[in-house]
Amino acid sequence: MRHGIANGTFTEVTVGYKEITVQGILILNAAMSQPGQKVRTLSLCTAKIDDTSAAALAAHLPHTLKTLWLGNNSISDPGAAVLAANLPPSLTDLYLYSNQITDIGAAALAASLPASPILLNLNSNRIGDAGAAALAATLPRLSLTTLSLEDTRISDTGATALAANLPRSFEKLYLHVNQIGDAGALALATNYLSR
Repeated sequence: MRHGIANGTFTEVTVGYKEITVQGILILNAAMSQPGQKVRTLSLCTAKIDDTSAAALAAHLPHTLKTLWLGNNSISDPGAAVLAANLPPSLTDLYLYSNQITDIGAAALAASLPASPILLNLNSNRIGDAGAAALAATLPRLSLTTLSLEDTRISDTGATALAANLPRSFEKLYLHVNQIGDAGALALATNYLSR
């Protein structure tokens, strides 16, 4: 924990490369819930967080939270769904890369994400065309400017769905290491240029 420990408050919590159990999450939640705390960044990467731990965390996310890093954990579809349903409206950046999220979790995220995130990173998950289509359908209502879906299972079909829904405010779409061919690339290029 950094930034303000001397006066009993903190704005950033970073714990990684250590296993955080449900009990550890509950202790963290209690600390973040203390009066006067204004946690803006919470980073729990490579902490072996599973769906149970994600649910415990989601129940107590600070209302001041802007950036949530949960990359390289063991969060799957149920964990992604409960997180999405409990994200605070203040959130701007959500990192869920290198987890076990599939099309089902991507659809749950798409259905429940607050409008506030401007960056969503789902790299290295098991998201395919159905998940990309669910996210694409949500793009017009979100404030997203950056969506990162590198190293997933998206093909031309998912790329075409994303291309058809890119809002004007959209700035960055990362799709490296996918199964996108000429048709998907053409759809992305055509729709991007015609915005």
